[in-house]
Amino acid sequence: MRSDLYQISDEIYVHGKFKCLYIRDGSKSATHVSFAAVFPDKTFSFKLHSSCSVFTAEIIAVLFALGEISDRSQRYFIIYTDSLSVLQSLSSFYPHPHNHPLVLNVLELFNKLALRGFNIVLCWVPSHVGIVGNEQADRAAESAVAPMDMTIPVVDLKKHVKMLLYSKWQEQWDLETSNKLHAVKPFVRHWPSLTSRKADTLLTRLRIGHTRFTHLQLLFGEEPPMCSRCNCRMSVRHILPECTNFNARRLQFFQAPSVSLSSLLDKTPHVNLFCFFEVHSVFFNDLISGFTLLCAFYHVPPALF
Repeated sequence: MRSDLYQISDEIYVHGKFKCLYIRDGSKSATHVSFAAVFPDKTFSFKLHSSCSVFTAEIIAVLFALGEISDRSQRYFIIYTDSLSVLQSLSSFYPHPHNHPLVLNVLELFNKLALRGFNIVLCWVPSHVGIVGNEQADRAAESAVAPMDMTIPVVDLKKHVKMLLYSKWQEQWDLETSNKLHAVKPFVRHWPSLTSRKADTLLTRLRIGHTRFTHLQLLFGEEPPMCSRCNCRMSVRHILPECTNFNARRLQFFQAPSVSLSSLLDKTPHVNLFCFFEVHSVFFNDLISGFTLLCAFYHVPPALF
């Protein structure tokens, strides 16, 4: 495959109508984002703002290459790129609100250059297979030091701000170790709702620890239920991971005598979670009313009951 790519590149470059070969590349590391454009006579490389995405770096590289091409007398060009996502975006000629703004800029410049008689071809090549120009662009992008003065695309800025907010939120949440919800959801992230409203309601009650059995006494001014073995107040936390009275049932349904709330009530709850409470229906009467629905939802085999 590598020899075939070399042969095709040589044929286009030496014998074909397109006399100039250009290869570009975008790069993103933990510390910076950069791109490079390799011309037969010169190599350009620039650093971008760290909030820019790899796609932004790659599309800017194409835009930069077109800008350089516009000042040259040659009219036939090939731009080689290893970014398939850029080519797919440019192949869609129907702009919509979700398009990256720089994609529209590239298409606009392409049109202007075509009206001036330029014939430009974009060609995809696989990365890291030994193509000289592509490898040169990789090295140039990784070693880029010159900053490029540009406006950060809104789509990248929104992602960057969102990441910063989530990071700050996580830092604050990490300090709330005494909050009962921290044990259930230690990481700040989106949890999708279940497709069944009933299942989602019951799961939420378990996550926040408010169930009919543990909190019904508040409506009647009664004493909270107590664990006869541990002599402590009954709660979702006590029943699921703590009380030794349920060790055998945990082993049966969760394959472990000791479990954590986060592993059972996570983004994807344990498949046998509601089976555990069916066996102990005396504790969670509010769960049982929707139990048949939940078993169908989680595809629990009847043999487990």
